[in-house]
Amino acid sequence: MTTDVVATRASAAAEDVGGMELLGVVVVAAIAAFGGAATAARLGAPQLKALGMPAAYVLAGWGTVRLCRRAGLPPSAFVAPPRPTRTWTLVLFAIPLLALGVLLARAEVAVLARVAPGLARALLAAASHSNVAEFVANAAVASSIGPIVEELAVRGFLLHVWARRHGLRAAVLWTSVVFAVLHANPLDAFLFAITMAGLYVVSGSLLVPMAAHALYNLALTVSALLAKRGSTPSAAALANVHWVTMAIELVGVLAVLAALLWRVTRGRWVLPEMHGGPTPEIGAGPPA
Repeated sequence: MTTDVVATRASAAAEDVGGMELLGVVVVAAIAAFGGAATAARLGAPQLKALGMPAAYVLAGWGTVRLCRRAGLPPSAFVAPPRPTRTWTLVLFAIPLLALGVLLARAEVAVLARVAPGLARALLAAASHSNVAEFVANAAVASSIGPIVEELAVRGFLLHVWARRHGLRAAVLWTSVVFAVLHANPLDAFLFAITMAGLYVVSGSLLVPMAAHALYNLALTVSALLAKRGSTPSAAALANVHWVTMAIELVGVLAVLAALLWRVTRGRWVLPEMHGGPTPEIGAGPPA
């Protein structure tokens, strides 16, 4: 079988598999997670609730692998060693991303404390008194299987399929929107998703964004664990921030992140070559 025939079949397969199928996988996984949590609550066994999130990610991962194969995107190709090896240093992008995430979280909490002080305090109190077993399980998932499944689903399957149909620029934008909608902090998640897409196209391997994603989540988890040891601050304390200073800090971190991303991509984003179809790049529109 010639390469052109393989490419044609893979491209045709990709046309039949897309975002709706992945959405179905996510919905089923979410139902499994929430259903497991509700069952655990009814049974009075909070330790079982901790198993809901890992089970959901395993289910989502299994579904995503099947979708990748149907679309002519072999999952093994996504986790090939990065090129060149020094691109592993891109994992350190997790540091400015963490700074950005912390600043945005502070801003969001401050705004919420001004608009709905009771709700802000209740949310923080609930987070600080969460079940220990559930917290540990979710932390382990967030720094292990979670980044693997999310990167494979969004920067792997969905990015390639949408880039074939609509061009890479639109694919990066809309997969980042999807990623943002699925997270509690949409603005932070949107910027994070664009950065992870950049790390993928530079390294040629999902292993790099997976590692950066895991490091980012681990650092956030450690920060949350340290925060749980303290008392819940008052709404007035939460809202008492220096907005000008925070704005300067946000602009500074965003500028550093954008400069670093431009430096490593050199403004040219090209998806790693896969079996099946042309390799889309930023600036190119949808295939004719």
